[in-house]
Amino acid sequence: MAEHDLRRNTVFLDTLEMYMHCGGSLARAADRLYVPRNTLVQRLERIQELLEWDPRLTEEWLALQIAIKLWRLEQARPADRR
Repeated sequence: MAEHDLRRNTVFLDTLEMYMHCGGSLARAADRLYVPRNTLVQRLERIQELLEWDPRLTEEWLALQIAIKLWRLEQARPADRR
């Protein structure tokens, strides 16, 4: 999904991360992302299509959160240390 965001200039990774951070609360996540609730719902639907995974399945959140954090750490490392 991160590659999709980079290629298409989308923010699906940030959206998913915030949605999980807010415990699946659409209202809180929309507020923190500064988007209307409907926009968040549309993004989550697109994320579901891209990942073939339902963001509401909380039992898989931990693995996904770890993967996102590892990806962000990798991106933060200087290029010569990758």
